[in-house]
Amino acid sequence: MKIVITVLLFAFVTPVLAQQSEEVKLIQQLYGMEKKEILSQFVEFPNDEAKNAFWEIYEAYETQRKVLGQTRMNLLESYVKDYMNMPEAEMATLLSGVTKMNSDYVKLLNSNVKKIQKKVGVKQAAQFYQIENYLNNAISVSIAEEIPFIGELD
Repeated sequence: MKIVITVLLFAFVTPVLAQQSEEVKLIQQLYGMEKKEILSQFVEFPNDEAKNAFWEIYEAYETQRKVLGQTRMNLLESYVKDYMNMPEAEMATLLSGVTKMNSDYVKLLNSNVKKIQKKVGVKQAAQFYQIENYLNNAISVSIAEEIPFIGELD
């Protein structure tokens, strides 16, 4: 399982600073399909009704997550483009955007975990949370390893 996730991250997170919005859309689409495959192998459903309910919630979640993913890409692009000479006002705006995006992601994830728990089951909600949290953290680490720290190259 971790090998599959590592391959997924390497293939789709390495080009994290893609400059074309079409590339970003393609990366997100492929990432979403791969993630769906991982979830389908990992999450266990007691019946077809639970399975259908899960995927309905998941699809709505993914639509919202992709918007946050695009926001993340835009913020990263702004940072990378100007981190060496970024004025404090712009840095404050960027910081505010990052903290809001992170907060919005946590709210989105928690909201959907509750929906899955209610309509599908606690175990499936926990499995979804575990995979989603693992992937998001791995992506965050991968991004952090690729971008310079503020002041690193001063």
